[in-house]
Amino acid sequence: MVFPGLHYRSNFVTNKLIKPAMKKIPIPLNEIIFLKADSNYTEFHLLNGKKQLSPRTLKHHENSQSMRHFVRVNKSFLLNPSYIDSINRARSAAVMVRLVDGTEVVVSRRRHDVLNGLKDQVSC
Repeated sequence: MVFPGLHYRSNFVTNKLIKPAMKKIPIPLNEIIFLKADSNYTEFHLLNGKKQLSPRTLKHHENSQSMRHFVRVNKSFLLNPSYIDSINRARSAAVMVRLVDGTEVVVSRRRHDVLNGLKDQVSC
């Protein structure tokens, strides 16, 4: 089975879904809350609560020009900074990011510096 993957346009990601119909669905970038790695696939979590599955890795999406403003906080998550609700220092040295949909993501130690610029924009 061949998966041609995603095609990027300025403000949309056109996703070829892994479903029997193999529909091509444009997803506006401002509706993507976060992307989550699932081995060699990526789950797109959207504002409306739906999930879309992409046959590409998270690294592929991270390197795309249209998603350059998204923030990689650990090996499994790529976040849209527009939907970060708060950044909290949890137990010991762990840092947690809470998204508008209630999802909490742990920030890896090596990625703490990525959040320094965001703390000014987000109410901590």
